[in-house]
Amino acid sequence: IRSISAIEQADICLLLMDANELNTQLDQKIAGMIKEAGRGLVLVVSKWDSIDKDAFTRDTIAPEIKHNFIFVPWAPLIFTSSETGQNVTKLFDIILEISDKRHKTYKTTELNRWLRQVVDKHPPAGLKNRMPKLNYMVHEEGNPIPSFKVFGSHTKFLHWSYKRYMEREFREANDLTGTPLKFWFIEKHEDRQKIKN
Repeated sequence: IRSISAIEQADICLLLMDANELNTQLDQKIAGMIKEAGRGLVLVVSKWDSIDKDAFTRDTIAPEIKHNFIFVPWAPLIFTSSETGQNVTKLFDIILEISDKRHKTYKTTELNRWLRQVVDKHPPAGLKNRMPKLNYMVHEEGNPIPSFKVFGSHTKFLHWSYKRYMEREFREANDLTGTPLKFWFIEKHEDRQKIKN
């Protein structure tokens, strides 16, 4: 209950995991809640000083943790120790970087240039013989999570895998480490009807 309350009040969450008890289902559940709430997320392994390790331990454990949190691949992973102070101050730098990314503004011309490149590279396939067409996109400013409205036709027939492809391409073009992002797909005629009403 305290975790839920903390998530609701936060902009960016640090999910602390004990180095001696990694990859628990509870940690994964909390990470899912953070993602659904649209908060920034950093995976923090604490008590790193308390385990026996060699030069290869981190490189062995990190991929395992990333695999168990595959549903938040954009969340950075950091190993810390309050006992030795390892990477504790670095957390503040990461938080500030994520905050900057969450408040960045995007020019419409740049977004539409990116959209054309993505669609030309891999045109969207449709469902039920309806072919979606994506015309233009805008940044929805004022939203605490990076959000973008994509206008087009037959957007409800856009396959989920294409939405995932768009997110992956957008993340490659724009460093959004530490934060989820959201695409809203809107029918152009519906938007015009709302304006008319």
